[in-house]
Amino acid sequence: METRGLWWNIHDVPHYKEIFYSLFFISAIFFISGFYLKIKSWARGKPKNNLTDFSKRIQNMFVRSFLYKGWGKDKLPILAHILVFYGFFVLWIGTDILTVQDRMPEYFFHGMFYKSYSFLMDLSGVLMLVGLGFFAFIRYVVKPKRLDNFQNDWFQLVYLALFVVLGFLIEGLRQSATDQIEPYAFLGALIANSVQGFSYETQKTLHLILWWLHSIQTFSFIALIPFTKFSHMFIAPINIFFSDLKPKGALSTPFNLVEIMAMENPPDDFAQTVSKIEDFTWKDLMDLDTCTACGKCHEVCPATNSEKPLSPKWIILDLKQIMNKEPILNHGFKGGKQEEKPNSVIARSAATRSDSSPTRRAKQSQQRETVSEIALPSARNDTTTLTLSDLLTPETLWSCTSCRACVETCPVGIDQLTKIIDLRRSLISENKAPNNLLNTLKNIRSRSNPWGQPPEDREKWTEGLNVPNIETTSDFEYLYWVGCAGAYDSRNQNIAKTMVSLLKKANVKFAILGKKEKCTGDTARRAGDEGLFQELAIENIEIFKGKNVKKIITHCPHCFNTFKNEYPDFGLKDVSVFHHTEILWELIKEGKLSMTKEISEEITYHDSCYLGRHNGQYDAPRNILNKIPGLKYIEMENSREKGTCCGGGGAQLWYEAPGKQINVMRLNEIKESGAKTAASACPFCTIMLETARTLDKSGEPPTVKDISELVASATM
Repeated sequence: METRGLWWNIHDVPHYKEIFYSLFFISAIFFISGFYLKIKSWARGKPKNNLTDFSKRIQNMFVRSFLYKGWGKDKLPILAHILVFYGFFVLWIGTDILTVQDRMPEYFFHGMFYKSYSFLMDLSGVLMLVGLGFFAFIRYVVKPKRLDNFQNDWFQLVYLALFVVLGFLIEGLRQSATDQIEPYAFLGALIANSVQGFSYETQKTLHLILWWLHSIQTFSFIALIPFTKFSHMFIAPINIFFSDLKPKGALSTPFNLVEIMAMENPPDDFAQTVSKIEDFTWKDLMDLDTCTACGKCHEVCPATNSEKPLSPKWIILDLKQIMNKEPILNHGFKGGKQEEKPNSVIARSAATRSDSSPTRRAKQSQQRETVSEIALPSARNDTTTLTLSDLLTPETLWSCTSCRACVETCPVGIDQLTKIIDLRRSLISENKAPNNLLNTLKNIRSRSNPWGQPPEDREKWTEGLNVPNIETTSDFEYLYWVGCAGAYDSRNQNIAKTMVSLLKKANVKFAILGKKEKCTGDTARRAGDEGLFQELAIENIEIFKGKNVKKIITHCPHCFNTFKNEYPDFGLKDVSVFHHTEILWELIKEGKLSMTKEISEEITYHDSCYLGRHNGQYDAPRNILNKIPGLKYIEMENSREKGTCCGGGGAQLWYEAPGKQINVMRLNEIKESGAKTAASACPFCTIMLETARTLDKSGEPPTVKDISELVASATM
């Protein structure tokens, strides 16, 4: 009957079980202590309730951690991870089975069970080695820019490989020495046949030495898990479990003016910002420890790809070093080449922070000194005595477009965007924003629009159009929210006029606010001015309540996102919010808009980040385009979830960051698709792409049209 002794060749060692289990308990102490220290470190953060909707969290953890949902389309890293993770998982379960058998009086480790067990253990070991080989190939042969090879990366790959190889050698020596070749344990049998030339005593001695080495390595591995990247095996699923379930487009709310104004004795310090690492929430700190530096966020970040001094990966890694009270990482620029490594989040000097002029920024973008050259040596050696704003390069944070690509691509549930916005709030509170951005915020505060145009000019674009105004009519179903761009930007004014004509043609009962319309506060919130955003939200909600608004059509995805996902925190209830492409598609489906005229053009669609990644609306614009007669639709390579940002979000429309221009890069992608026209569904995207057209040197850049303009061309 097929079986084997559990302690073959080991039982001759005096007190072998005592030694073995003593090693286990020592490793367990290190394991438990290491994770205790991590939990203690996370507990320094502010409280956050992430235990709502338990079943949804379990489902989210399972599909993302074990079914690899949302890991992207790069198949080789996913395959490598599957092979290593599940190979290791089976080997771990196999070891547990041996432990159970050693404790049970009834012997089940024989026959078909033993043969199946031996085969699966060998197969899992081989697959794990193949996966480790793929990881080594990716890291040291392919060398993607997203990866940085730290000193211990090779060690961890070799460590795991040695773990498996030792197991196979031990198995082969046992089979050969006992003259029990087991073909179902195929790799062990192969090794057994290759060592049969050794004497019996030599095989026993080698087996004994390798068995104890393997045991020591196993227990060392257990002890090292909390202190190395291996910890992500446990932390990553837990971090995903505790991920926010709020709408993707909603930022955190550090304080709520509605609740504060309702208090009898409101606190004086309610608007505290993130000035030190403990000001983050405990979940933010867990995020930092979960990061494995895989660089997926680095790879998709439009700021990083346009050579700006921002990498979401390095934001997280530098904050992790600060959390652990360790010197900051000096990997910002190896060789000083921006295109190879974006700058570390850590500040270069107070002088750099205080000067944000275009000349200074241009000079910095050309000269990019390394972190080792910064004028804050204490920041590298003592991260506990300085505030985060002392350690930050503001230029790094202002480069973020808030496109959310980093968050969407992270396989372990890290929210980089929330931390960037929290740090922006800190800079705003200390008046460390660039002058042009401060002027934009001043315009919003004083004139209720970022352009600084007179509020009384908001409805000038309606002259001669007989647009219903909410002040003069109560017979409306929808409030058409034109937005600041539609009201003041000449290109988007024409789009608003087109939308009005389509709504009238479809007999939609709508009205606008006209002069009473204010900025939604999206730009203010993304820039870090939380107080200004909430003031605008409260004022707008009061207007909606006063006019009994129940349905809103927005032209701008940023307004759409703010109303739908953020205003409910401040009292906007029972109001349905629609993007204009959603309304147009419904009108087309209902036959209220009939597109009969052919448009014989090759057209692609540029996904707005705030309509797509933030709100998951990818289909309505495409459905409309595919319904237009004669139109040939071309899908760009970087589209839908992988869509490239236009560069205008996150208050970037009013801030000129260093490096290449993201909108020009996106226009080049449109040109590469072969399309002659790019359809847009966002005023910011339209502005950014139209600006890129003026910078194009080819002479024939693709035209940019809003979805509504294409619908109008097909219906009128």
